[in-house]
Amino acid sequence: VLQLHHNNLHTINKNLLYGLKDLHTLNLSHNQIFHVDRNSFDTLDGLQSLDLADNRIEELSGIVFLSLKKLQTIDLSNNPIHQLPLGIFANQLQLSALHMDNTNIIRLSNWIDSITNSTINQQILSNLKHVSLRNSTNLRHIESCFFFNLPQIERLFITESRNLTFLPRGMEAMSQLIELDVSNNKLEFIPEGLKHLSNLKVLNLLNNQ
Repeated sequence: VLQLHHNNLHTINKNLLYGLKDLHTLNLSHNQIFHVDRNSFDTLDGLQSLDLADNRIEELSGIVFLSLKKLQTIDLSNNPIHQLPLGIFANQLQLSALHMDNTNIIRLSNWIDSITNSTINQQILSNLKHVSLRNSTNLRHIESCFFFNLPQIERLFITESRNLTFLPRGMEAMSQLIELDVSNNKLEFIPEGLKHLSNLKVLNLLNNQ
């Protein structure tokens, strides 16, 4: 375990973490980080938990997590991130929880494939159970492939968007979904795909249009 939270770090580069191949948990939260090199985590073969919350990160490289094949949780909350590159999670086979609350994300697109609009390996993100995008005030658009990339998702939270007026087709792909919170958005109609979610137990549509 390496705890580097509540310091004054501004950048993360490969040399800072080089050789820590047995590190399981890395906490970089509550710093002033605005830049993460594309190769920053290349030698962290055993990393399972990465916390980058409460920093100043606006963008990430599409290959920044490529070497983290054992990663199980990522927290990017409370950063001014406005987009995630296509294919950013193309190598995540064990990821189970992603937290991105209170960011500036504008679009949810294909996290698996950077080339086409379809998945390549069905095992990618197959363990992802929990995705939280609460207080996504700038979110404008969700592509259908976003839902198709989450076949085993159980809990999905997308709330507080001032611009999200509809959810696209494809929600039925999330066949294991148990809880869906899309409250406090600007949704104008209930997605038809919801009727196919036979495992859904909790649905929050409060304060929409």
